Amino acid sequence: MDWKHSLNLIEKISDNPKYIEILFQELGLDRWAYQNTALDSNVETNYPSTWVERYIDQDYFTLDPVTLYGESSGKPFLWEKSENVLHISRINCISGSTDLVTLSEEQLTFFEEAEVYNLNHGFLIPTGEKPDNASYAFAPELIPKDKIQQWCKEHIEYLQFICNVNYRLHKPRASKDISVTPKEREVLYWLSEGKSSWEVSKILNISERTVNFHTTNIKKKLQASNRSQIISAAFREKLIV
Repeated sequence: MDWKHSLNLIEKISDNPKYIEILFQELGLDRWAYQNTALDSNVETNYPSTWVERYIDQDYFTLDPVTLYGESSGKPFLWEKSENVLHISRINCISGSTDLVTLSEEQLTFFEEAEVYNLNHGFLIPTGEKPDNASYAFAPELIPKDKIQQWCKEHIEYLQFICNVNYRLHKPRASKDISVTPKEREVLYWLSEGKSSWEVSKILNISERTVNFHTTNIKKKLQASNRSQIISAAFREKLIV
């Protein structure tokens, strides 16, 4: 991934929470929904309004098998409803193994209603960290059903990045000052330029182990779990200029 391009995206998403919708459109993702069940079942979506109203009115948050699987999985996955089961395929799973989730009578009724809006397949990207149960769900009509798996393999890394950036930049959080040491700031800068730990070690004339040590400290301070989250959080905290 081009990290300079990534930083540009972070800046635009930071300035405009709705900018991510433009990115979705550019990717051909015409139908999407963001949900955070930890925030009073917060939902942002462009799904048909009648379906959204029904979903909220019936409290389908607690019934939707796709959302429930996403809360326990923590990984992106494809899903498709077939007969009385839900087929789950991990997008980044080389073996191509599939989980089968048997649907209850209530969940079958749920899908009968959802299928009226052609919501019988798609994919989901979990973005929240406990206690949040946040995720982006996609059910695109512009991408043919038999092409979605290949599309995901080609675009999932980029899509995960922008979804995680948007989540971390705009989620409610307690206000607190985060400070980093001068060396951590240097490491952070070069990480934001897309450099590997080895490359940063050569640039700063320190060992790779020392770079990883600083990176781990930065992760803890920013409550991030990977480099994409480090960079988005650092941008949010204005640690990257």
